[in-house]
Amino acid sequence: MKKVNYLLVMLVLILTACTKPNESIINTENIVVKAATAELKPYISELNYSGSITAAKEANLGAIIPGKVETIFVKEGDIVEKGQLIAQLSDELFTQVSIELNAIRKDYNRIEQLYQKGSISEMEHDHLKAKLDATEEKYNMLQKNTQITAPFTGSVVEILVNEGENFFIMPALNPGYSHASGVVRLMDMSEVKVNISINEKDISKIKKGLITEVRCDAYPNEVFQGKVHLIHPILSNMSRAANVEIMIDNSSKKLMPGMFCKATIKLPEDRGIFIPRYAMLMQTGSSEAYTFVASDNIVEKRSIKVLKSIGDEILVSNISDGEQVITAGKTKLKSGDLISIDGGK
Repeated sequence: MKKVNYLLVMLVLILTACTKPNESIINTENIVVKAATAELKPYISELNYSGSITAAKEANLGAIIPGKVETIFVKEGDIVEKGQLIAQLSDELFTQVSIELNAIRKDYNRIEQLYQKGSISEMEHDHLKAKLDATEEKYNMLQKNTQITAPFTGSVVEILVNEGENFFIMPALNPGYSHASGVVRLMDMSEVKVNISINEKDISKIKKGLITEVRCDAYPNEVFQGKVHLIHPILSNMSRAANVEIMIDNSSKKLMPGMFCKATIKLPEDRGIFIPRYAMLMQTGSSEAYTFVASDNIVEKRSIKVLKSIGDEILVSNISDGEQVITAGKTKLKSGDLISIDGGK
């Protein structure tokens, strides 16, 4: 009796093992799916950065010699032309040197006549000539530094020293502006610059002249177009980023130095393989993406890397132009399955 029971148990185990489904067996019946064709298409990539707006030209106008500010001929907001007189500084020292120069010139003229007659030595003549030349240079330097003129056409944005105050050579501390001391701050805002920092991994993609779209919070519905103007040749040791300047026409005077903005740099046109976004699947428990590729009614599971998303399509690697990717019915597939492709995508 025990032997019979033992045989029955063995028979049940054998039958159970024979009837257990084998998950590794590939389906022999065609699974109906839908597919789309991978296409090689042109596309334009973009790089997005935030930055700040500065004037194309900026200068704190002052002198190399401290002195009292006698008169300021402009006020904040004025437009001045190149060469226009901006301010007059005290000229006591200039007046003193002017008197000294006139006296030396008279002495030199007398000495020159005597030298021509041979009445004095060449050494005496040359000594006075050197003194005259040095005094003329001193006179010219003081003349330039008692009258402050505009080096370019622009707007007076700030009076730094008032009339009657003494001007000292001290660095300005306002971040984002010129660090030179001065009496008046002048800016040319007919063009403005956007300063952005480009990551090391993207710097090779940036070329001078690339079109850039700039958006500011002050004008949320407007896009200002500019171009990459300058790529600084060194990277920051701290951030591993390079400073890039973008020039924008500002004849409308809407853009103001100090504004925060976002810059979108349009890279040159490239080409790549696109597939529908819904052809992609994600590996459970990881960030690995894959898709199923059909060939001769057999599917292959293939890992892909998503390089870019544009609308309902994704730019991918590891797929060739013209290959068929499964777009519907993909969740019930595994590599090697037989399929029948239903018409349409």
